[in-house]
Amino acid sequence: MEIINTYIINLASRLERKDHILSQFEGREEFQFELFPAIVSQNGAEGLWNSIKSIVINAKRDGLDYVLVCEDDHMFTDVYQSESLFSYLQVASNHQCEILIGGPSSCRGYIFPINNDLLHVDFFTGTQFIIIFKRLYDRILDFVFDKSSLDGADLILSRIANSKIVIHPFISVQKEFGYSDITPFYNSNMGYVEQLYVKCDIHLNLMRNIYHDLNFRIASDDEIELPKNWVVPTYVICDNNNQSLDRVYNQFSGKDELNIVKIDVVSNSKTKSEIFKSIISNALDTDEEVILIVNGEHEFTKSYTLENLARDLYIGLVYGVELISGVCYFATNITPANRNLFWANSLLNDQFLLVFKPFYKKVLSTTFSDDNFFEELSRLAISSFVQNPFMSSSIIKNDAEKSFEVCRRLLNQHY
Repeated sequence: MEIINTYIINLASRLERKDHILSQFEGREEFQFELFPAIVSQNGAEGLWNSIKSIVINAKRDGLDYVLVCEDDHMFTDVYQSESLFSYLQVASNHQCEILIGGPSSCRGYIFPINNDLLHVDFFTGTQFIIIFKRLYDRILDFVFDKSSLDGADLILSRIANSKIVIHPFISVQKEFGYSDITPFYNSNMGYVEQLYVKCDIHLNLMRNIYHDLNFRIASDDEIELPKNWVVPTYVICDNNNQSLDRVYNQFSGKDELNIVKIDVVSNSKTKSEIFKSIISNALDTDEEVILIVNGEHEFTKSYTLENLARDLYIGLVYGVELISGVCYFATNITPANRNLFWANSLLNDQFLLVFKPFYKKVLSTTFSDDNFFEELSRLAISSFVQNPFMSSSIIKNDAEKSFEVCRRLLNQHY
């Protein structure tokens, strides 16, 4: 019979947790488990990390292809089946998985399904049931824990692992004991932990539905008809200085497909939301199907081509898209529509923004606050996408850009 080598982290003084976790594994012959005495530290997160590190040392010494690490608050859900878990392990291995997560308390970054039970994720929290593959052993052993950082073991693993896969519906959740040795501030409130898993389950169902609604690869190259002699009306919002204006004109020199029809300058008497609404009103009056809005920071990247722009325009017009951004600095969740367009829940800038006709009236009928204009605009758009590789330069290298890059790599590897 195939078995899963399992280590259960438990503080010797937590007898009620010990009794609970032993009851969870009682009669489950697919697990060969042992209690691992938790390494104690003043910083609970550091103690957990050092415990995981010691378990990985043992797994590497024993030549294990993978090892299951459990915390003593792990609890199997009703959907758990041993046959399914072994099937998940096989699929995960085929996808070069480095961590298989039985039940996260939250997820962010890219999220997209492999099948009906497994999803690629970017960042996750919750380490009560994680299977670590040998591909990740050395990176865990080489990592030096930063005592000044607020990151726990889950966020560290999220950063150093290249491929993280979540089992969904969850086969594991955390049992509430009314306290936590790792995150005492949050987990001391009864009901808090349970709600985390409920919300994460709803969230992953939503992202799965979005992914399937997009109908992956919503348009392949041979489906796209490039219109001839088309021009996109282009509006520029910039600061009041000649350097910004010169920069804008230089960027659009020779790009006949983009026609600058108006330049607006932000001032004390004219806010960005007012300018944006004025542009949209003009586009509605002239019956434009799509317009491009850029700001003074925009610079074209090498990924900008006439063909890439035409592809985005075609998809936007055919599928009723509201916004497509050429760059993204922050997004808590993304999922692919195809290999170059990603649904995103947040755009937050006007550096390079294609705005389509279905969005015009929604903008004009909404009252925005000046301080949070683009955050509110992002929430207003249901069908908003980011082009990646970015067509507008990313000034700051950040987690969002890395998330897009990794997501594209996983797509290219497995689909």
